[in-house]
Amino acid sequence: MEQVSWDVFFQYPFWGSLIAIYVPIKALAAGLVFAASYLAWGGALGASLRRRVFTAVLPLVLVYFALAYLDLATAEYGLEHGDFAMLTRASQVFFTPHFTSFIAVGAWVSAVFTLLALIFGAEALLPAGRRLEPLNSWLLKIAGPPISLVAALYTAFLFLESTARGAFQDPALVVLYFLYMASLGLVGLYVFGGDRQLAKFGVYGMALTVAVLVAGLIAYSMGLYRTDAALAWSLMTTGAAWLLPVKYDVLPGSFWGGFVLMLLATGIGTAASMRNFRGMAAAALALFAAEADEAT
Repeated sequence: MEQVSWDVFFQYPFWGSLIAIYVPIKALAAGLVFAASYLAWGGALGASLRRRVFTAVLPLVLVYFALAYLDLATAEYGLEHGDFAMLTRASQVFFTPHFTSFIAVGAWVSAVFTLLALIFGAEALLPAGRRLEPLNSWLLKIAGPPISLVAALYTAFLFLESTARGAFQDPALVVLYFLYMASLGLVGLYVFGGDRQLAKFGVYGMALTVAVLVAGLIAYSMGLYRTDAALAWSLMTTGAAWLLPVKYDVLPGSFWGGFVLMLLATGIGTAASMRNFRGMAAAALALFAAEADEAT
């Protein structure tokens, strides 16, 4: 069966700003779980760092799930048009899912990720949580990598399958979203008390993210994109399109502003890894989480 973006009960596609808000939140949460799983397999995840990661992941995932559901329920559309029917109808994606839809895949992965975060959080926050350590050790190693990876990447695949999105239909999005998630997770683990080597690998990921974006700009300038993608790149880089009688002044500022701050985050992260300064790494993490989403 052909993979599609939307479930059949959606009468209209609506892309709200909530996606831009939750993407960095879920990327950080997924990155922390993904990187922590790597350390757990290597026997390098200490009990203190483990509890800090679990404590941070729980609220991140809860906020992400809430925003993702509100976006699925087109809450912004409801506020604008006074139609809130989708607030309840969106639950159909769980009760009558169509797994040929990336919306359904994303919703279910988000739900499973939330359940995983609740179990992890129980270990870190409940008095009797230590009893969950054997279970969570297995879950972190076995379930953590695939769930966090799919949670981080499904939005990229959703964009790839969407129509009339131009540059969103760029396969490089999958690479960008992976690098984004991995970079945030590695730097985040360092900030929470991990080894400085984690920050170095995170900075490498930041630099690679910038490199992929630069490669995309070069490919666009060489005319290697098809017409619809080239049109979207033109809107993003110049604010105008030769096929449309309008000018989008906000897009170039958003793209280039995010790109410049990504460079700044990479530089700050590099300095933090060299000086072993967690406060500086936290600043780089915050900049990269907020602005890589704008640029990618």
